[in-house]
Amino acid sequence: MLIFRCAQKWCPAVALGIAAALAVGCGEGAGWEALNEGAKTALLEGRLEDAESGFRAALKLARTFTEDDPRRVMSLNNLGQFKRNNDALGQAVVYYREAFEIRERLGGPDNAELGLSCYNLATHYQALNRLDEARHFFERALEIREKTLGENHPLVAEALNSLGLVAYFQQDYDSARAWLERAVEVTGRTDLADSAALATELTNLGQLYSAIGEPERAEEHFARSVNILRQNFGAQTVRVARAQNNHAEVLRVLDREEQAEKLYLDSLAIFAERLGPDDPEVTVGLNNLGAMYRSQGRYDEAEASYRRCIEILEPLSEQAHPDLAASVFNLARLYAAQSKTDEAEPLFRRALELYEGTLGADHPNVVLMRDGYAKFLRDTGRDNEADRLIAAQR
Repeated sequence: MLIFRCAQKWCPAVALGIAAALAVGCGEGAGWEALNEGAKTALLEGRLEDAESGFRAALKLARTFTEDDPRRVMSLNNLGQFKRNNDALGQAVVYYREAFEIRERLGGPDNAELGLSCYNLATHYQALNRLDEARHFFERALEIREKTLGENHPLVAEALNSLGLVAYFQQDYDSARAWLERAVEVTGRTDLADSAALATELTNLGQLYSAIGEPERAEEHFARSVNILRQNFGAQTVRVARAQNNHAEVLRVLDREEQAEKLYLDSLAIFAERLGPDDPEVTVGLNNLGAMYRSQGRYDEAEASYRRCIEILEPLSEQAHPDLAASVFNLARLYAAQSKTDEAEPLFRRALELYEGTLGADHPNVVLMRDGYAKFLRDTGRDNEADRLIAAQR
């Protein structure tokens, strides 16, 4: 039996329907509390429809209160969180944004609480890949935080880092570089210097330097990130293994392949120990290792790496997963490099089908894979088939 506070008395209720009646019997305030608490109880008990109905009823009642009543924002955020947790992020941001706009009208444009709301809203837009809106709200969060906290606060660095990532995803590399470099500088002047936060920012900046063709600077930042994470978490941790993979990849680009191989193998051993030998994350290092072996002409070892990736991913993906497609494509290219055309061609076809089935025909990675398949067809004297394949994407 659920118990709800009703003025100075205790009122029993057995379902949300009865709780709703309390809005009349015990006053609007107690009615809102009853609806809200009833919805939370339903959520804990796994009754999602009842929970959503309760949160909606609480919001409907809250909209009758004055705008400065905190229950309006609370109801909006509760329903937003419910939608977010149930994979309806697009609906969630509608409620979050309304809550944000109320806070902005009531509290003014430059208060710390509004900065937090602004930042959280931006993260939701980013998760929806609505990057222009995410960038707008991250920029506002940065402006508010600089005014309320000062330019050298860790939360300012957090906003700078997030802005840099969004600009990176938008391929606005100049802005990304400026924001990410400043994030590292700010964090380095705070109590978070040499912390995991700084390591993350260094990694992001390293990724940017790799993308814009500055591998030496990327290597410097990846190496520093690895060292910080080792100091904070120990050498044999998943976070360190991920950072080592990034470092190894840029070492491979710099032709420091012996160092790269050591880091790849060490990371694979950590993943296998910490996550299990069949965890999908193992395949990231295996694919990178395979690429290095292929470039070195160590074809048997490259084949073993790619086949191990496929072995791990196939049972998990139901044969329709981008990572599986990438591994199949890598194996196809390996066979093509060895002139094993009979083995390569069905793998090219399968990789393209997998990618198109999960990412769509127009995705940039699908286009790259289709171009790779077309190159294989041309290399084997089948220009007409290559032309038809490329024409199909236009």
